[in-house]
Amino acid sequence: MLNHVSNSLDAPALAVAVERAHSAGLQTIVCTNTKAEAVQAARLGPTAILLEPPALIGTAGRISRDWITPANEAVRRIAPVVLMMHAGGVSSPSIAEAIMATGADGTGSTSGVIGADDPLSAARSFIAATRVGWDSLHQR
Repeated sequence: MLNHVSNSLDAPALAVAVERAHSAGLQTIVCTNTKAEAVQAARLGPTAILLEPPALIGTAGRISRDWITPANEAVRRIAPVVLMMHAGGVSSPSIAEAIMATGADGTGSTSGVIGADDPLSAARSFIAATRVGWDSLHQR
């Protein structure tokens, strides 16, 4: 995982890190804060891009995530094989399910799992909800 807001890289360093990871046979997830950054990251050919608006990191509550579809479309025009993940404030399984049903290839759940009384049970709930969201979009 490269370029998380807590440890961001400038553009040249990110390009070097992605290339170095690929040359070592590693998969890469490049974190981005905006659709524009996701498009730039797509040009590097990572395995996946995680679009996570910093204002949502560590928050809770359902909000409109109307950027998911346009961001996915923009990235896929450049790099169709790059997976698109969306996160930030994924504090409940229902939010993870909704993100997946909107067209994400993956999502996060750090806020919901780490803050849970029973993290293992929470992780299982997030995994199940993510699958339901994925299936609701892909089994139509």
